[in-house]
Amino acid sequence: MGVGRFLCVALPFILSTASLIFLLIACLGGVSNKDLYMFRVNTTKLEINPADFRDIASDILSRDVLPEVNVVARQDASDIEGAVGDALTNNITAKALGLDNVYDVALWGYCTTDNKGDRSCTDPQFDWAHKQLNTSFIEGYL
Repeated sequence: MGVGRFLCVALPFILSTASLIFLLIACLGGVSNKDLYMFRVNTTKLEINPADFRDIASDILSRDVLPEVNVVARQDASDIEGAVGDALTNNITAKALGLDNVYDVALWGYCTTDNKGDRSCTDPQFDWAHKQLNTSFIEGYL
């Protein structure tokens, strides 16, 4: 009877302590140890076919969800199409877009690894994505 009672008390205590430790590791993963991340994006083999890009853009522009955004998007699409010109045979690569090779995203920040293998990380901060992502273009039309 003593062993059973001990297990009934000790097992939940041990599992609760272990879950708190794992929760701390998950939450503080990007703060002190930059090798713990939620997900990794590898863009070394990223290639976008310009014809597919044009099809996706025309599908999006054919929707009449917001007419004002549609007019501006059509103007931007024609500017992009004019800039691309006759280069529709070459795929758009991550290097052409100015992207680094690897992005490691954590809860408190992210790290990038460039072509030379140099790794740079942002300072850990709350709500880093809100500060890094520019949504003013979208918010201006809503």
